[in-house]
Amino acid sequence: MSSVGNISDLPVFGAPAAQSTAVPTNKQDFLKLLVAQMKYQDPLNPMQGSEYAAQLAQFTSVEELQNINSKMDSSNQSNQLLAMSVNNTLATTLIGKDVRAMDDTVTYDGVTNPSIGYRLPGFCSPVTVEISNSSGQVIRTIQVPNAPAGDNSADWDGKDGRGNRVPPGSYKASVSGTDITGTQTIGTPIMIGKIDGVRFVNGMPVLLLQGREIAFSSVLDILEPGESGAAGMLTRLLRKTQ
Repeated sequence: MSSVGNISDLPVFGAPAAQSTAVPTNKQDFLKLLVAQMKYQDPLNPMQGSEYAAQLAQFTSVEELQNINSKMDSSNQSNQLLAMSVNNTLATTLIGKDVRAMDDTVTYDGVTNPSIGYRLPGFCSPVTVEISNSSGQVIRTIQVPNAPAGDNSADWDGKDGRGNRVPPGSYKASVSGTDITGTQTIGTPIMIGKIDGVRFVNGMPVLLLQGREIAFSSVLDILEPGESGAAGMLTRLLRKTQ
C-alpha cells in the first residue's frame, strides 16, 4: 500500500495568497504583484471586475507619476545648465568693473596699512573689528566709537595687540556692534576693487579681485566709475550726511 504524502505539501484550492508587506517601488513591481494576485486568486471567489479595473487604474497612475518625475528631473537639469550658462556669461562682463563684495580676508604687505571695509544693518555704537591670524587666533581688536548703517571702514596699522608689527600675509576680519536697542549685531566684512579676470572651477565662475579669488555669488554691488578705493568710500559717506 502506497503511503500518502504530507498533507501540507499538497496545493490547497481556495486558500488566499500570502500577503506581501513590501511596498511596490515602481511600475514593474506593481505589475508583478497584480499578476501574482490574479494567478493565485480563489477560483470559487474570483476578483470582481470593478476591483480589477481599480487596480489597473492604480497601475496607470503609478506609471504616469513616474513619467512626470522623470520629466521634472530632466527639466531641473536643463534649468541648472541654463542658470550656469547665464552666470558664466554675466561673470565675464564684470572684468574691468569695480565691485563691492563680501570678503573677510585682509591682505597685509608689511608696508601699507590696510583699510578694513564692513557693512552694518543699522547704526551701532560701539563697533568691534577683530583681526585673526591663519590659526584663528585674534591678534588685534579695533574699537570704532560709532558707525552708521551701510558701508564703513576701519584702519589697521599692521600691528598686533602688543604693538608689534605682524608679518606680511593674509588675515581674517570679523565685525560686530551694538545697535540702539543694545542688541549685539553682526557686520559683513566687504572689499571694494576692480575685477581683473575670471576663472572657471568645476564649471562655476571665480572672480579675481585684487589678486584674490572670490565667488561670483559674493558680489554685492557693481559700482559706478570712481566709487572704488578710499576716495569712493569717502564720497559715499559724505553722500549719506547730505
